[in-house]
Amino acid sequence: MDLNKVTTSAFRRKYFLLSDAARLRDASMTGVEEVKSQNFAASPIITISVGKEKAVYRIHKAVLIKESSFFEKMFASGMIESQTHQVSLPEDQPEAFEQFVSWVYAGNDSQMKDAEPTMIMTCWALADKFGVPSWHNWLINKLIDHWDFHGFSFDHVSWVSANANHESALCRLVIDQFVWHLEENPNTYFKNETSPEVSQLLSRPDFPHAIFAFSVFSPRFGGRFIRPGLDPCKYHAHKGGAVCPVSLLKFPWSQALWG
Repeated sequence: MDLNKVTTSAFRRKYFLLSDAARLRDASMTGVEEVKSQNFAASPIITISVGKEKAVYRIHKAVLIKESSFFEKMFASGMIESQTHQVSLPEDQPEAFEQFVSWVYAGNDSQMKDAEPTMIMTCWALADKFGVPSWHNWLINKLIDHWDFHGFSFDHVSWVSANANHESALCRLVIDQFVWHLEENPNTYFKNETSPEVSQLLSRPDFPHAIFAFSVFSPRFGGRFIRPGLDPCKYHAHKGGAVCPVSLLKFPWSQALWG
């Protein structure tokens, strides 16, 4: 049985007809509904300067501490920012921060409908830094969706090699997808010898060789490497031990895997 073909239409019908909120929010119900219930009239405004450009954003403190563990700790620790209500983030990108602002206020993907993988991954790094599990998980799914409809690129491997923590869920996802892609196309990359593009990636000094080796030698089901998109939950962050909504779905492939 080809498990990578078991899914297709039935899987997509179940998976993509779910609302973003239903499949991506933690069971703790953090996010839009709680944010809307806040009385922002009494909430201080935090001025945040982002990037080398020093782009300025003004956000309600109540929103920041509700949605982000990073900002919650910042304002609870007695740091200077808690007194001045001014934050400087020179190392972050304004484009990605704008998506963060959109997420914490609206909780949807209206600003990222046609986002390229590089922007999705950049936003994921920000979600990881800021401690926003719901956005983190949504971006993981967004990247998987992109691969399903537009294909995988080795550029994505180059990006995580250079920019992502090699122990991160994002790096594991991209490398797992890379390994699956190689195994699905052996005649393209290993017919007579390893293709130059694969050799070039593997020879990068910043390539995550340990994660790659772990994926290559991980257990197979029926001799096949399972496509990462079939089990997105393993790359998600679950706040407070909450059960991932994705894992609660009875996907068509789950019965084939576990009976």
